[in-house]
Amino acid sequence: MKHFGLFLAMLGLASAAKQFNPKNRAVKQSNPKNRRLRSDKNSQTCGNPEQAVMNMLACVEAGNTACVKASYASNFVMHHNEQEVHFHTNPAFLTLSNTFMDYGFDVDHVVEIGNNRVSTRFVETVKTTDGTTINRYPSSDYPFSQTFQQYKHALVELNGKCEIVLWNEYGDDVGQDMLNRATVDLMGYWLAPID
Repeated sequence: MKHFGLFLAMLGLASAAKQFNPKNRAVKQSNPKNRRLRSDKNSQTCGNPEQAVMNMLACVEAGNTACVKASYASNFVMHHNEQEVHFHTNPAFLTLSNTFMDYGFDVDHVVEIGNNRVSTRFVETVKTTDGTTINRYPSSDYPFSQTFQQYKHALVELNGKCEIVLWNEYGDDVGQDMLNRATVDLMGYWLAPID
């Protein structure tokens, strides 16, 4: 099981979101120093940041690992409810993610809100594998064939090459925790010997 811990660390799930606790829901006061945007340091302008965000979502939906990887800058950072998420953009992680899950996005809006800055609201639907993609018999028992929906709002920053530098999303912690738990449970099946 040593490899399982290393694998979780690679996927960034070893520090998966804390268990939901209403006391943790207090509104945080932002530090004014942190309001400076990463893209403000870059004088180049992305020609169509809204389209860049839509293209990335389309790549994720299609399960196109190379396309998804190309959408992110090398210094990409992701936050969920102001907490940094250890999201990896390496092809092995992205391919494995596509093995476990299918993603869909029902986009409400994508609007440019400043130089290289976009605001988007969407419903993310994630469906877990039925087991066949990890060499198991098809099943509808948890964690297989599960559907998770989350309503999200993301503030996105891009560089002059239209690569995403920061994905700062806000959404339901409980839903995210459920999805993280299902991912970990699927990895357990994936790593376990087949009967």
